[in-house]
Amino acid sequence: MGMLSSRVKNMSKDEIRNIARKMRNIRNPIEEGIDVLRFMEHDLSKMYDDFSFVIVEDDEWQRYHSDKEAFTEFVDGYKQIFLPEKTYYGAKSGECRARFTVAHEIAHVILHTKNDCNHVYGRYEVEKYENHYSCDPEFQANEFAAEFLCPIEGIRNMKIIEIQEKYGVSNMVARQQKRK
Repeated sequence: MGMLSSRVKNMSKDEIRNIARKMRNIRNPIEEGIDVLRFMEHDLSKMYDDFSFVIVEDDEWQRYHSDKEAFTEFVDGYKQIFLPEKTYYGAKSGECRARFTVAHEIAHVILHTKNDCNHVYGRYEVEKYENHYSCDPEFQANEFAAEFLCPIEGIRNMKIIEIQEKYGVSNMVARQQKRK
């Protein structure tokens, strides 16, 4: 397989969840949903001098990045999140998928640095932790996003539909968090 992959510092699910909780507590207690755009626009900018985000017009996004929902890059010394308008405004209006996408990109800013990303071609061997790829930046970002949006401590004794409504997450995220 000739696809570009990244390998980052090995992190357990518990480590990732603890970081997500810490970041979440900056803005909201676990009993409330979180405004991911406010966190991105205000809190990340305060925490990281080298952070910025770019909203790209949907037409331009389709021409150059149609295979991606969003991405984070290290450009000219800055960690930059790039979002199409559709995702930005979707998150603003509470769309579950768009909110998860923004939270996923926030995770890359918080968890990953330019120096800890080793870009390699082809498949790579990674250490397994609980049968998951603990060195995979996409796995780490998904794990962070789920906990950031829907903390497992906040969902005890809740039904899936209640979790979805309270935290603004999809059925899939609510179910995955409930199983943890």
